[in-house]
Amino acid sequence: MSALLAKFATVKTQLNYGLLLAIGFSIPVSNALTNILLVLLLASFVVGKEWPLLWSQACDNRIATIALVLFGVVLLGISYSPTSLLESIDMVAKYRELLLLPIFMVFFQQTRSHRQGVSAFVIAMLLTLLCSLLMSFGWESLGKGTADNPFVFKNHITQGILMALAAYFLFTQAWFCQRWRWLGFGAAALASINLLFMTEGRSGYLVFACLLLLLVYQICRLRGFIIFSVAVLCLGGLLLVSSSTVQQQIQGVTQDINDYEAGLRANSNSLRYDFLRNSVWVATEAPIFGHGTGSFAQTYRDYVVHHAQHHHFSDNPHNEYLMIAIQWGGIGLVLWLSLLVYMWRATYQYSGLWRWQAQGLVMAIVVGSLVNSLLLDTTEGHLLAYLAALFFSLPRDVSEKAV
Repeated sequence: MSALLAKFATVKTQLNYGLLLAIGFSIPVSNALTNILLVLLLASFVVGKEWPLLWSQACDNRIATIALVLFGVVLLGISYSPTSLLESIDMVAKYRELLLLPIFMVFFQQTRSHRQGVSAFVIAMLLTLLCSLLMSFGWESLGKGTADNPFVFKNHITQGILMALAAYFLFTQAWFCQRWRWLGFGAAALASINLLFMTEGRSGYLVFACLLLLLVYQICRLRGFIIFSVAVLCLGGLLLVSSSTVQQQIQGVTQDINDYEAGLRANSNSLRYDFLRNSVWVATEAPIFGHGTGSFAQTYRDYVVHHAQHHHFSDNPHNEYLMIAIQWGGIGLVLWLSLLVYMWRATYQYSGLWRWQAQGLVMAIVVGSLVNSLLLDTTEGHLLAYLAALFFSLPRDVSEKAV
């Protein structure tokens, strides 16, 4: 009997191992496939009676604890939300990543598939890169975009953020692995070129720029970082003075906002500016507890109707910090910021490649959340939960060989 139970446990672990890797690959590729795999993983969680492990994870891992507490705040926010119960529950479902994060941690600790999980995500992005390159040569049927903007499985904004993170992972992997160094550098370079020169998506540009600065700091430390930053600023100033294209881009953004303020026309730059400005005022109306779960669209609309000059409505401020602050106030925002801080602090428990990549993930979340509601967005939210669980479910002082 004991041998049979041991065999069953082995089979279950192998099944969970395969599901985890499949999820890591599917997140950048297909929401439908990801949802199916998540249902199977959660079924394994329930059938395998892993609830005690989830409680243990919440007690032992502060990141898991904060994620669960924030999810609890999301649930409590239903009780005072001005919107319908159905809309509130829909918002709870969109923030399910806060619950998935500690559940993923349980499975990663059981299967020890941390390094393979990173590889699954990178392989999916290499497939995305290959299809995107082929699309740029005319094979437009391979993806959703065009030859001029070849995004494949996701929209150009999501692909840009994911490609920036993949390029960083490839470069750091190549830096630490001599055997595949030049192949890794080549793949990272292609991913960077695809992001910067072939596809649109300014969110990806911003995340990539910040990851590049982080990489320079990780390689050269503070002195090299300062030298590099000064060089970039000088180069930027030179481009600003000498390049008419750069000047036109900057003038275009400024003109967009000025035209919008004058009531001439609406555009993407001015609308984002308007969403952020109005959202700040909406957040200040309920600074402690917020307006409740699922309340953003209604409270934003009410504010715009009664106080704003331009009546453009939105159900998303394109900023995760404001999205949380409006719905769950200072309490929710402090929990979200605490989650980010503890994730960054946890990276110092590791060494070498694992520390660098974990820091890159946190940087991508911090910066990406400034220009998008990452938890609200399905692909970005699932990837956040998956990679955060992957990197931060290891014991303290883990060695590279343990990974």
